[in-house]
Amino acid sequence: MWSVRKLNMLDGQAAVLNLKDPDGSDGFPGNVDVWVIYKLLSDMNRLEITMLATTDKATPISLTTHAYFNLNGHNSNTLITDHTVQLNASYYTPTYNNTIVPIGEVVPVAGTAFDLRQSTVIGSVIDQVPGPDVPHGYDINYATGYGYPNAPNITEPVPKPTLIATLTGPKTGIIMDVYSNAPGFQWYSGNHLPDLSQPIKGKGGATYVIRGGFAVEPQEWPMSVKYKQFPSPIVRPGQIYSQQLVWDFRTTSA
Repeated sequence: MWSVRKLNMLDGQAAVLNLKDPDGSDGFPGNVDVWVIYKLLSDMNRLEITMLATTDKATPISLTTHAYFNLNGHNSNTLITDHTVQLNASYYTPTYNNTIVPIGEVVPVAGTAFDLRQSTVIGSVIDQVPGPDVPHGYDINYATGYGYPNAPNITEPVPKPTLIATLTGPKTGIIMDVYSNAPGFQWYSGNHLPDLSQPIKGKGGATYVIRGGFAVEPQEWPMSVKYKQFPSPIVRPGQIYSQQLVWDFRTTSA
């Protein structure tokens, strides 16, 4: 179970979470000590998340967050198909048919529905995405500049987070910038949320349905233990796994 403590700082507030995951948990080797620090800066609309981990045996570690966003408002009863998205990624890892499991290749996004390097209305391209989901949608790993073509070791040195995604909700004008130093990220358009007949009940009585939220999930590449050509997710004793994620919010009128 996670332990949590609150910190008051000069420039904001932070919550520090710690989990001690024992050797053999879920079949993975090593006693893993995990720390996650959420820091909310008081003078700007920014949340910084730092994820750290150590182990006493070589083991794969990939930490992320699967928070959903709808920048029109969680209770707006709108879909994220009216959002614009821009992903700073030129490569992605294609998957086997009817799965989200990478086949071990890294290919350019150019000329595909995965090319979101220019600001694009999600609804104008989402139905062009190949795959098993009906309705179609995004659930795919992209390579960041830290993941391809030259991936550093995930434990040292710790690179500075760079901008990987920008999204805008047209009804509020809220813009979300996502920064990360991970080698990849999963871009997900809420395809597996329930349909209108079985909505998820949320806070304040709001309902959430398919394509009602998106997630940008920095991560090690899926199946990177199997594919040696992928950036290695293995952390060894004496190393520190470190990932930094920043959510920065502004408005079109700012």
